[in-house]
Amino acid sequence: MLRSKSQTTTYCLTSKRRWIELALLALLACWVCPAYAVERITDDDLITLLSLSLGGRDVASAAWESMDGGERMKLLEEAVRITQMAAAARRQGLADRPDVAGAIRWGTNSLLADALEREISAAIKVSDFELRRFYENNISRYFVKSGVRCVTVVFENKDDAVNVRKSGESLVSIGGYSERDWTDYEKMPRQLAELLRAAKPGTVVGPIRSGSGYVLYEAVEKRAGGLVPFEECMDKVRKDYINREIDKRVSQ
Repeated sequence: MLRSKSQTTTYCLTSKRRWIELALLALLACWVCPAYAVERITDDDLITLLSLSLGGRDVASAAWESMDGGERMKLLEEAVRITQMAAAARRQGLADRPDVAGAIRWGTNSLLADALEREISAAIKVSDFELRRFYENNISRYFVKSGVRCVTVVFENKDDAVNVRKSGESLVSIGGYSERDWTDYEKMPRQLAELLRAAKPGTVVGPIRSGSGYVLYEAVEKRAGGLVPFEECMDKVRKDYINREIDKRVSQ
């Protein structure tokens, strides 16, 4: 493909600028940390470091591509500093201290386990028919007990809690804590379970005295016990199926 004169000039300037950036990065590394010549920090290392704060390598790779030379230099400075401090910690024997050694061991193990889980999960292809068969063969896993999801607010003063309950205001609107998981009635104190069983969704009950104060509860969502239909728990079935396959492959 032929380039116009302007395209060629732009290409050359871009290439030249990139080489200048790389040269500056290399000079900075050698100046800040002479040991860099021995322990080389690559672009891949910097992307990995970036992924720790961004929560994923794909996101980090995209962020890396959008960074200019100055931003990459700052990231390299951070990597060099971390490398220097880690080397100093090893010289002082911190890597052998029980709490640090344990954190290194289990941090490494967790990273490896997560990497293996992602690798195996990506390779597993399962049809809806296979998932349904797994569901039917493990039907006891998909029974649930009756329970409720609540929003809660704790008050220091009982009168304040009573006034909020009487106002009819939703606890959600005043910043109540929303529970993500279901709580089975049988696991609750009897008084609270009876109140929540009788309450319609959106009803505030309490206050109930606890160790932290006076608690109001708002029943946001309720469920009856029984077997969860396949269509409603398909994501859990898929997760259970993949976990079984991972266990099988790991134990081989």
